[in-house]
Amino acid sequence: MLQNKNKTLIIASLCFLCGSTLFLPQLVNYATVGVYLFMLGSVLMLVDTLSTKE
Repeated sequence: MLQNKNKTLIIASLCFLCGSTLFLPQLVNYATVGVYLFMLGSVLMLVDTLSTKE
């Protein structure tokens, strides 16, 4: 079973991947959704970084 940290990073990475795909010329009508996915991925990365305990 994956740890919560790994799950958060996987979800963030998928947000970046899907978001960047929506910037392709064929999908330009969905570019706004791509921006929101990028923002969500960034927030998830930030939350993961701030919640890291050493």
